Order: sequence, then C-alpha cells, then structure tokens
Amino acid sequence: MKWAIIDIGYQPYGGGGNWAYIREFSKALVKNNEEVHIISATNNRNLAGIHKHEGVNVHCIYTNSIASGPLRYKMKKETTNYFLKIHKKFKFDILNPHIAFGLVYSQLPKDVKIFHTLHAPITYEYSYDCFKILRLRNFSKQQLFQLLIYPLKVIVSYVLEKKALSKSDKIIVMSNYVKDTLLKIFPTIDKNKIFVSRIGVDDRFMPVDLAKKQFLRTKYGIGQNETVFLTVRRLSWRMGIDNLIHAVNLFRTKRPEKKIKVLIAGKGPLMNPLKRMIFSLGLTDEIALLGFIPDAELIEHYQLSNCFILPTEELEGFGIVSLEALASNLPEIATPAGANPEIANKFHPELLTKDTNLEALCEKIEYFIDNRHNYLRLDNWRKVRELYNWTDIIEEIKTLIEGYKL
Repeated sequence: MKWAIIDIGYQPYGGGGNWAYIREFSKALVKNNEEVHIISATNNRNLAGIHKHEGVNVHCIYTNSIASGPLRYKMKKETTNYFLKIHKKFKFDILNPHIAFGLVYSQLPKDVKIFHTLHAPITYEYSYDCFKILRLRNFSKQQLFQLLIYPLKVIVSYVLEKKALSKSDKIIVMSNYVKDTLLKIFPTIDKNKIFVSRIGVDDRFMPVDLAKKQFLRTKYGIGQNETVFLTVRRLSWRMGIDNLIHAVNLFRTKRPEKKIKVLIAGKGPLMNPLKRMIFSLGLTDEIALLGFIPDAELIEHYQLSNCFILPTEELEGFGIVSLEALASNLPEIATPAGANPEIANKFHPELLTKDTNLEALCEKIEYFIDNRHNYLRLDNWRKVRELYNWTDIIEEIKTLIEGYKL
C-alpha cells in the first residue's frame, strides 16, 4: 500500500519523540514493502524538496514559518494543496496525519482512508500550559502574550481537533491513557474507531559494558563516582522539569554527602527560565541543561548514565524515551502521570513515584541511591525487544487496515 504521512514539523534529520516514532514507523513500513511518503514543512531552503531518507520519501515544503498551531491556516492550506497535487500521481491508500492542524479536511478526497495517529490531545496540552502559568504567577513578557492568546487557541484547537478525529476512519493511539483522555475530551467520538497500538524501540539503543560506560563518562567530563540521572524532554510545563530541579535541591539538602549529576537533554520554550532556576538554587554542579543533542550523542548519554528519570506532570501519551532508556538497560524513575504506569509497572514498579510533586521525586532518587547495587545486572533490553518490536506492531496495524473495508 501507499502511505502519506502528515507531520508539519518533521525533518529528515530532526529530533523529538514524535519525530522518532514517525522515523521508525516509516522505516518499519518500508521494510514491510510499503511505499511511504512523509509530507512536512521547512523554513530552511537547503532542506526544501524531496529527500529519499532510509527508504522513505520525505517531501519538505518551503515556508517562512513551520508553526502548525490551530491559528496557522496558511500552513494547513499549503500542506493540503501539496497533498492533493501528489495524490493525483501516487494514488495513496492511507492518509496518516500525526497532527490535527495539518490539513483542511473538507478538501480531502473520499478515495483515501484516513488513519489518524494521535500521540496526545493537543487541546488538553494548551489548557494545561495555560493553567500552569497562572498557577506559578511568574509572568514574563512571553508568558503574558501566551496567556492573552490561549483562550482563543484552546477554543479553535478543540474545534479543529474534534473535526480531524471525527473525519478519520480510524484513530491510532499508543496507550490506554490517551484513549481514555481522548474520550473524556471528545465524548462524541466513536470509541470503536480507536485502536491502541504501541511504540517500537530502535535497535541502536543498547547496553554497554562497564569499561565502555567509564570511557563515555570520561569523554563527556562526568566523574566516575557520580551517580548520573538522565532525562530527555521537551522543555515545556507539562514535562515536570521544574519539579525535578527542586527535587535535586531537596536531595542535596538531605544527603549532601552523595554526589549526583542530573543531565537534562532537550530544548523548548522553558530553556532560559530553567537556566535561571538552576543558577538561583546554586545547582550548576549538580544539573546540566544539555539542549538538543544528536542521536549518536543521545545514545551515549543513555549508556553512561545510571538511572533514567521521567518527571512528567501531566499528559504523557506513551514516552518513547522510556523504551530507549530501558533498552539501554537503565532502571527508570517515573511519575504516575499519563501512560507512565503502563510501562513502569512492567519493569520497575518500585521506582514509580506516588505522585508528581518534588518530594515524591526526591524520595525515589534517594531510594535508588540507597539501593543502587540492586540495579547493576539488569536484563531490561531483552524484555523491551520482546514487548515493543516494530515487526509485531506493523503486523497489528496491517491487520487493522485489512479488517477495515478499504
């Protein structure tokens, strides 16, 4: 079959959870002899055009802005026109949007079936960010501007997201949590259209021996006696990075004799506020904001670490980084937010925090430090590859499609 995958922000050499899923899902489809086209946008003229990347055809539309929020009609129109143009040539069987605001659904042809992949309801995320900013009462100019447009953004988002999901023939989600949340926000959506899938793990994420771990620590300037905690997050409010920073501060107060290093990989709108927070708390020795790091370095950071932390406050649709960490043989401290328990309870339920606050995170950091010897010989990577492999996932989705009258 011929697939057209829509994701406005996808780049051939990008990064992030959704990007990782689309990249690996597309590769797995190609391996299964499917023809895959990804339609995206770029504000980089050097990337504009059609790229053949790992067997996948990536169509990058040039635009001045790749913002794809609910108020960006122009981008949505450009993407729709491009899809309609190439659909005449390729005659796609499956249209697979990964974003609710990427298409004008009223203009789509009826001869292509829409299987929408919903990573998380974006309307919920907008609402959560708004309430979080109000609750913190720490208003920068950027945050004040966001608060002014959030009410309109949430309303338009709700209308467009509901329309996109209603127009879809099937909705693919990655967890029972996303399914339940979707039905709470959009109760009129037919629950029989929703298919709970999984995310597979990239084979490049794998454990290393002690000698390689020590080599990597030296390479990145990490002390051999430091207990290293890693998190990989987009720096936005729902990710709980601010709670993690305060948890480290509390741990340092309680256990000053223990040397820990918390590495935070990722970028996002909270980069500067988090930098200021770390500096004001005097945690520059304990916490490092790494920004975006490319895949090769990311894999090595998993391998040099002792433990992974997922401090999410809300709306964790699945957490592909959890699988990457577990496949690298790391134990994982996770909050009970979103779909986290669906993974954590299969591996290290004792490291699942009782709630999402900083005290609960600190408690589990302390627990891991005191019981670190119990996590030296893990076999997580085998179990990850048994439960979350792309071969099985693609077969399940093919069965879903074949069971649907195309």
